[in-house]
Amino acid sequence: MPLKDFIIINFPVWIFYIFSFTALFISFFFAGIIKYILLGFSWWCFCGAFFVFTDYKRKKKIYYKILTQSKNSYERAKRLTIPLKDTICGIALSLAINHRVKNLMN
Repeated sequence: MPLKDFIIINFPVWIFYIFSFTALFISFFFAGIIKYILLGFSWWCFCGAFFVFTDYKRKKKIYYKILTQSKNSYERAKRLTIPLKDTICGIALSLAINHRVKNLMN
C-alpha cells in the first residue's frame, strides 16, 4: 500500500489526535470544572484514535478487496464505495480507493 493511501485511510486517527492534544494543551490554562471537561474530552479523543487505528487491518482488507473488484475502472470503484460513505472512516477509505484507481488509470 502506498504511503499516501495509508495516510488517507488513517485520516480520522490524525483528526482525533489533533483534537486530543489541542484539548490537553488548552486544559493547562484553565482551572476548575472546565479543566476536567477538557481533560475528559482529550481522553475521549485519544481513546477514539486508538480504537480507529486498531481497526486498520480490516480497513486494509476492504481496501484491497475493492481494488481487485474494481479492475482499474473509476466508475466501478465509485459504485463499489457507495456503501462506505456512512462514516468518516468509510469516507477516508473510499477517497483512498478512488485516488489509487485514478493513479492506476494514468
